Amino acid sequence: MIERNRVNILMARKVSGEATAADLKELETLLMQFPELQYAFTIVSDISSVNSARGFSPAEEEQLASEGMDRINLFLQQDQEQPPAKRLIPWRMISGIAAGIALLIAAYTLWPAMPRKQAFPQ
Repeated sequence: MIERNRVNILMARKVSGEATAADLKELETLLMQFPELQYAFTIVSDISSVNSARGFSPAEEEQLASEGMDRINLFLQQDQEQPPAKRLIPWRMISGIAAGIALLIAAYTLWPAMPRKQAFPQ
């Protein structure tokens, strides 16, 4: 989790133009360690490349930046919101175990009641 926060900080520094060469190298290393964050980095890079020279008005720039940040937040929350999958016990296995236990109980209760034959009559 600390690495993700560090990547976010380094991305913000790069976008604002405050990143040093060491920051850029660290960002590159972290993105190689966590390739799932590459998508977020690509979105941030796209947002930072939007400027008025491309014909966007300030309102359009703000809207695009807001949409991009919403997509980043949605992507980052997807990993955190997914609960671990619970493994359901199959009913066939449960019924098989119950049937086995029922047979054992029946055999235990009926065993003493069975007449015993002697191998050699007296």
